[in-house]
Amino acid sequence: MGIKLQSPFVTSEVAMNVKSETAQTVTIKIFDIANRVVSKETMSVKAGDNIVKVYTAALPSSAYRIRLFDASNNMLAITDFNKI
Repeated sequence: MGIKLQSPFVTSEVAMNVKSETAQTVTIKIFDIANRVVSKETMSVKAGDNIVKVYTAALPSSAYRIRLFDASNNMLAITDFNKI
């Protein structure tokens, strides 16, 4: 399980490859530097590579952390990006 960003610097959306060992429902949460959830999206992923886009246009310019959770709220992966 893992997340690979297309670029660590984003403007209106963050594009990422979510790699999953099994088909499952995941929740992508974006946290600000104060560790508050500023965006949350649940989606189904298939086994293997999944290209996912999360829109960030409404977020202010700052550093953010993306965490990926499974249906039981176990954290599967984590990565950071900067909104410019």
